[in-house]
Amino acid sequence: MTQDKPADILHTCSPGPDSFYQLPFDPQPPIGPTVWSLTKGNWDDPNKDARHDTVDGGQQSYSYDFVHVNGEGQHVRAARMGRIAFVYSTQSINTVQQPNSGARGEGNTVVIRHLDGTAAAYVHLQKDKVFVEEGEYVPPGRVIALSGHTGQSFNPHLHFDVHPSFTDWDHWVPTMRIRFEDANHICWRPHVGTTLTSTNMVPSVPFAALFGPGSGVQSFLAGLEFDEFVAAWVNLGTTTPVHDMKIFGTYVEGGKRRFAGLFGPGKGGQEFHSRLEFQPFVDKWVELGSKTPKKDMLAFDTFVEGGKRRFAGLFGPGKGGQEFHSGLDFDTLASNWVKAKQSGRRLISVVAG
Repeated sequence: MTQDKPADILHTCSPGPDSFYQLPFDPQPPIGPTVWSLTKGNWDDPNKDARHDTVDGGQQSYSYDFVHVNGEGQHVRAARMGRIAFVYSTQSINTVQQPNSGARGEGNTVVIRHLDGTAAAYVHLQKDKVFVEEGEYVPPGRVIALSGHTGQSFNPHLHFDVHPSFTDWDHWVPTMRIRFEDANHICWRPHVGTTLTSTNMVPSVPFAALFGPGSGVQSFLAGLEFDEFVAAWVNLGTTTPVHDMKIFGTYVEGGKRRFAGLFGPGKGGQEFHSRLEFQPFVDKWVELGSKTPKKDMLAFDTFVEGGKRRFAGLFGPGKGGQEFHSGLDFDTLASNWVKAKQSGRRLISVVAG
């Protein structure tokens, strides 16, 4: 599946233009005291003393300050999927305590640019506690940093807001109106004093991972539904530098088919097809292998959906000469592998199930 322009897969509110985000921190336990609270909100918050701005359309009219009961060092999670546009993590200075230091008022900051060009800022983070790098793509719920007390911060907190665009932090544009989703609300603008019940995390099954020497920015996405996953893949494949999908997998969580994938520097020219039954999948593989330039199957997965065996495959520039076998027991697979080696072929990818 390919797309000319990636759609921004985001739930929207009616009436618009508000889009709703996850709360940018860990899920709230179902029982127990509130651990995160909002201490400073929008320009129209009923608590007049807890507004970031006094007018609609001001520089920080739609900003939020979230405080954890245990202070700094708490997980900061991506409120929406996107690409890391900016990272600053080396500041130790609190400019309230050291007003003449010349340090940045934002303190340590991460900016995530979304597919529609908007950008979320996560501000006042702990020094050297940012876990993402510029150019990396992250899913919603990814832990990106720890909350801190750097910059113009009167108490340890997470400042969060969204901007229509982002060039650099010397040219902030005014914030834009957004709404949130939590366990009890959709399309909701929290006020100071309201209860926050975040559900923000990456839905996932247990993972196993292999690490080794390498270079370049990588992205690992998980917990995304098919359209979200494809939108992220398209975005990564059409920006500079191009990032290819290296491997992917699928699983079911929360009653939904979800996709996970690893992305890294590549050459482009990939195609991704999913939810095909066996024969249409094989036909697509044959079609792509007969084109000029040839496209090989780079990775695949199989799963049952709607009572039928489905296949997903990643294809990209290659040399041809592939074979595809399915529905084999281990002994037959091993026997076919031996025959393939005798003709100069190697096993490229295997999935079970």
